[in-house]
Amino acid sequence: MKKEKLLKLIRDYNKYQDKVKNIKKELLGELIKINPDEKQNASLLVGKWKLTKSSRASYIWDIGKLELKLGKDLFNQVIDTKISVNKDKLDELFRLGQLNVEKLRGTFEIKYSQALLIHDTKKK
Repeated sequence: MKKEKLLKLIRDYNKYQDKVKNIKKELLGELIKINPDEKQNASLLVGKWKLTKSSRASYIWDIGKLELKLGKDLFNQVIDTKISVNKDKLDELFRLGQLNVEKLRGTFEIKYSQALLIHDTKKK
């Protein structure tokens, strides 16, 4: 295959990929109008297509505040490094009753992101 043909195919691929991305963004925008709550998933059946708005929460931790609130012992248990919180250890301390929401209040911020999933309900 010639280099020119490969370059054309790559350009075509990128062009269609951009179009698909823009259409998905527009479809997601329409689903958000139906269910604007960024914390909730939403689905809509349109003909044979099921559109799903999927929401995901990310926690942004303030490590300094977390250290002040938890104290050295608990803090050292939930931190992997000085910049990373060990979610599994955090969950374990919640289950054991050593941590609660009040103790962590003000140490993190939640950011939500949304994605669009499209499923053909007739396809097996």
